[in-house]
Amino acid sequence: MSKNTVSEINNLGVTAIRILPMSEGDPEFTGKSIEDLQEWFQEELPYRNYNFKRGMNTPSGTLVLFQYKSCLIAVAILEERILYPEKTEGNYTGYYNFHPSTIAVFTPITSDEMKLVWTIFQGFNQSMQKLEVDQLESFYSLLSNKNLRYALENGK
Repeated sequence: MSKNTVSEINNLGVTAIRILPMSEGDPEFTGKSIEDLQEWFQEELPYRNYNFKRGMNTPSGTLVLFQYKSCLIAVAILEERILYPEKTEGNYTGYYNFHPSTIAVFTPITSDEMKLVWTIFQGFNQSMQKLEVDQLESFYSLLSNKNLRYALENGK
């Protein structure tokens, strides 16, 4: 993991860690491979909102771990959570903004690898899970061996 970004993430003060399951049924993600979605994270997410139907009740500064097809495929630090005044087309109720410099993809992380960091981790499912912040450094160590690539690393 790049020293600059680890410092930036630490300076942002990670307040919580949450797993956000991404639905293969969402029209934006239907039929997409993990590689397709990782490209979306690198090319699109730094410049747009991430819509949700059921939002996480979590503070700014949360490290969000994006789950797709039973593994983790990306991470980002939550900047803000905004609710729409009424549901939008597609039944979205709000959106997240993420700190663009913290958006990263990596070689997918399996459930077994997650259990090496968080021994109480039960496995991936479709619920938004909370993880203990005290294992953050262990998670960074795992990421450092996963071909971590930041969306804005090439000055995009």
